[in-house]
Amino acid sequence: MKKDGNDDDEYLGESVYLWIYGGAAFAVVAGNLLRAFGFFTYCSRISVNIHNEMVTSVVRSPTKFFDDNPSGRIMNRFTKDLGSMDELLPPTFFDMIMVFLQLFGVIGIVIASNVYMTIPAVIVLGILFILRKYYIGTARAIKRIEGVCMFI
Repeated sequence: MKKDGNDDDEYLGESVYLWIYGGAAFAVVAGNLLRAFGFFTYCSRISVNIHNEMVTSVVRSPTKFFDDNPSGRIMNRFTKDLGSMDELLPPTFFDMIMVFLQLFGVIGIVIASNVYMTIPAVIVLGILFILRKYYIGTARAIKRIEGVCMFI
C-alpha cells in the first residue's frame, strides 16, 4: 500500500527522492565549478596571448619610442597593464556575465508572468543604459587623471 493511501499515484519512496534531490544539487555545484574553472582557464590563455602581442609590439617599436620614454616608465606601464588584465579583468568579467544573465532571467520571468510589466522593464533598462554611459565617461576621466599622476 502507498504511503498516502492512494493507489493511483506512484510513490517511489523518500530515499529515492532524496537521492534524486542530492544528485541534482551535486550536478548544479559540479556544473558551477566546471564553468568557473573553464572560464578562468580561458582567461589565462587570453592573457598569455595578449602578453605575447604586447611584447611583440614593444620589441617592434621604432628606436625613437625608446629614446623618448625612459625604460622605467615603459616597464611600469607594461606591468600595470598586465596586472590589471591578469588580476582584475577575469573576476570582473565573470561577475558581469553572471549579473547580465540573472538580469535577463528576472526580466524574462517578470514578462512571462505579467506581459504589462514589459513597459516598466524597458524603461528601467533605458535608465540603466544612460547611467552606464555616464559611468564609463567618468571612469575613463579618472583613469586618465590616474595615468597623468603616475608620471609626475
